[in-house]
Amino acid sequence: MKLKLYIAGLILLGLCVPVPAQRCLGLKAWYDDYNKEYFSHKLPDQVIIERLYRKDVLAWTSKDEAGTFHITFSTAFKLGERHEHLTLLHEMCHVKTWDEVADGTEHGRKWKICMYTLRSEGAFDSSLIEAYDGH
Repeated sequence: MKLKLYIAGLILLGLCVPVPAQRCLGLKAWYDDYNKEYFSHKLPDQVIIERLYRKDVLAWTSKDEAGTFHITFSTAFKLGERHEHLTLLHEMCHVKTWDEVADGTEHGRKWKICMYTLRSEGAFDSSLIEAYDGH
């Protein structure tokens, strides 16, 4: 019973639990909420949000052979809740604009439009988008 309450508390806090395989159930709940609120349920519901160690990048988005998106947060960085929310929104724009990523442009025109749209809807400030100019 205590373990179930502990895991439920971690999920509510948006933290990862080690079942199954370092998936982030709390972040998945945020993804679902943001998909509804900011993306009108147009992003795939089946997305895997996980944590892996990688010291050269904070988070990244990939797509496996089955077509499932993976949003991965590096365990090398300790993020506060707000930063995790902003990073998740950033990665969700990569999911939305995956065709640009597939063409080799990670932060191109479509991605920036997605980010500016989120900003206009009150998700965050535009300085977070302008920091990616030239990347």
